[in-house]
Amino acid sequence: MEKINAAPRITADAGAINYWSGIGRTHTGESKIPDFRMASIGDGLSYPSTAKGYGELVARNDYPKLYRSAYVDW
Repeated sequence: MEKINAAPRITADAGAINYWSGIGRTHTGESKIPDFRMASIGDGLSYPSTAKGYGELVARNDYPKLYRSAYVDW
């Protein structure tokens, strides 16, 4: 743990923070605009369980009418 704590810190990129703070970009499940997420079946970077978990978070935060997700077979 000491070695990890002694490592140099990385400062967040201001542009990245600004991008992810934009309308509709959220990981908190509190989207204020319609949010549609689509991925292809077998996409190794977008797992169905992640989309399902995010959908559940959106529902818990009372925004289910604003969120949809789909997986397509290209």
